Amino acid sequence: MKRHVYTFVGTLLLLIGVFLSPLPAHAVNLVVDGDMELGDLSEWRHYSNPANFVFEKTGDHFVSGAQSMHIDTTINGGGGGIQKFQAANTPVNVQAGRTYTYSFSYKLLQGQVRTILG
Repeated sequence: MKRHVYTFVGTLLLLIGVFLSPLPAHAVNLVVDGDMELGDLSEWRHYSNPANFVFEKTGDHFVSGAQSMHIDTTINGGGGGIQKFQAANTPVNVQAGRTYTYSFSYKLLQGQVRTILG
């Protein structure tokens, strides 16, 4: 199973969008809720140490659409991250030997961001 993990250390961040598209470029985003427009957090999972941090959708900042993901791991000096949840009915389907474009947009207010594909 492929996973997409975003790790944040002492971070205050707005994740605006995650985009994965096969090349040659197509306008199809393979990441369900990559634009953060679903009304809930069902496509995303979070983890943190300590166990409390802000993980919510907000309409305060966005590029397109009406919302982004608000993540604040500065609570109690901890760190944390989010992972793209891949339910059986919403997988991120990629094929061996193909080339893809992967990008994400964010507004970093404080801290650092690391992204891992695997």
